[in-house]
Amino acid sequence: MPMLVPFSKIHFDLIIDWVDSPGLMMLYSGPDFEYPWTKKVLSEYLENVKDRERFIYAENDEPIGYGEILYNGEYQPRLGRLLIGGSQNRGKGHGQVLIRELIRYIRAKNTDQTVYLYVYSDNARALRAYEKAGFKKAITSPFALPDINKRVWLMKYD
Repeated sequence: MPMLVPFSKIHFDLIIDWVDSPGLMMLYSGPDFEYPWTKKVLSEYLENVKDRERFIYAENDEPIGYGEILYNGEYQPRLGRLLIGGSQNRGKGHGQVLIRELIRYIRAKNTDQTVYLYVYSDNARALRAYEKAGFKKAITSPFALPDINKRVWLMKYD
């Protein structure tokens, strides 16, 4: 049975193991953090960044993924830092379940809430997964993030 578990310090080793390359770190967290994760950085992030809820997604008590619900900026609530951990768990539909569970959590608080997310325009796999989950592009073209030479789509789920 899928479930969301509040993220805490007991999950630090999972995230450190799951984010196993600089490329994955960029896809997962953007330019906000440098690879590799450390317990010190994760602890500071958990203690100091209060505008979001963080979850471990587990199935049959096995941790499989991580996701955040952000409550900041113009577009909120917004899903972020979605990750299916361990390459053996990717490509098996777990991302769809994680997204569905996060949306269910949001909608339990406000049934007609639009949910947003950002995705790099060159992350075709994530873009397909979000569209499959029911997200649609909320803008006509991706916008530029010149500091990191990337483009980003804003997507929404009504």
